[in-house]
Amino acid sequence: LLAFQLAIERGDPGSIMCSYNRVNGDYACENDYLLNKTLKRDWGYRGWVMTDWGGAHSTVKAALAGLDQDSAHTFDRASPYGNPFQAG
Repeated sequence: LLAFQLAIERGDPGSIMCSYNRVNGDYACENDYLLNKTLKRDWGYRGWVMTDWGGAHSTVKAALAGLDQDSAHTFDRASPYGNPFQAG
């Protein structure tokens, strides 16, 4: 993760995009270890995390793992946010 850490520290981006991939079993956009523990806590990242188009696979799990925005949800077959998030 060193290359990503250096990019965050040197580039100081306002937002980053999580990927479609699974990392150690969890989708990157709902991976608590990557988003909350590493990115936000250990590296002190203060920007927001958004999905790639269609990268959201859950509602509550993604939000609790540190996902801040579902990008281009209008292109998804069904958004996990909106009513499902309010009900969760």
